[in-house]
Amino acid sequence: MIKLMVKPTKKSGGPGIFMHRLITYMQKYDIVKLVDKQPDVYLSTVWQGKAPKGCKTVYRAASVYYNSCERKRRGLNKKIAAAIRTSDLVIYQTHFARKLCEKVLGKYYNYKVKARKRVIIINGFDKSEYDKVASAKKKRQHRFIACSDWTVAVKRGDVVVRAFCKAKIKDAELIMIGKIVPKEMGIARKHIKSGKIKTLGPRPDSVVMSYLKSEAIFVHLSYVESCPNAVVEALSFGCPVVCNNIGGTPEVVQDSGIIAKCDDEFVFKRRPVDMTIRHFSPIINALQQSIELEGVNREDLSMKRCAQQYKEAFEGIL
Repeated sequence: MIKLMVKPTKKSGGPGIFMHRLITYMQKYDIVKLVDKQPDVYLSTVWQGKAPKGCKTVYRAASVYYNSCERKRRGLNKKIAAAIRTSDLVIYQTHFARKLCEKVLGKYYNYKVKARKRVIIINGFDKSEYDKVASAKKKRQHRFIACSDWTVAVKRGDVVVRAFCKAKIKDAELIMIGKIVPKEMGIARKHIKSGKIKTLGPRPDSVVMSYLKSEAIFVHLSYVESCPNAVVEALSFGCPVVCNNIGGTPEVVQDSGIIAKCDDEFVFKRRPVDMTIRHFSPIINALQQSIELEGVNREDLSMKRCAQQYKEAFEGIL
């Protein structure tokens, strides 16, 4: 059995949540043996840390700082590039994530980011952990769900609400989960009063999963994400997804929903990133068409598949 040492990460944030789930699953099913010294493989994400001598190093590339408005991006990207350059294996979540890393780090920072080996492994999710969670009751025929932190601009929670209001879908409701900025809710006020839009604020995973179990349509319009956990979770529970057309999300969704061509093609340039939605019509049309979609079956997004791919990747460098 492979002896694995993992650099500790916070259980919050996309990379931390996924890593915690992955390691918990691998431990539970004896896929690897976790150790705190003399490992065969040292696994890290976001920040590499210091690997013990004599082991193979694996770096799960989470993201890079691509926006020139982001402070200290050069120094942070330098650390990421060093982790990629010095690792025996780099794991990317999607092909877009790999391209983003190579373009930003290679072109703008003049670092050779070619690791000895690179693989693509899409995130997985173990939905059996929530078998005992009951489905949230529906009050309307069509339910849309979005998990969006409005305090983070790239999440575009306001765009989801605006598009839903303009779509004017009969007997439909929108469930918004995540931090809400009250001043942004003006356009939705009458829909909130009527019950068509329900703002829940931050909620524990069990509540989120209860809504994903309720035969809903998941809406994800976040700007340039590599592989959002929320989308993997929604698809795992059979929810078709409405998403935008840039980033790694379309690679995850594939034909399990509708990809709205609302964003201009992502340009890998060192400049401020314009995250403004100028093309609302594709989103509105996608929401209107999505009510005809049936539930999806995405067993390929199981944590079992994901953990096995990680194990095979480890074995490939030993």
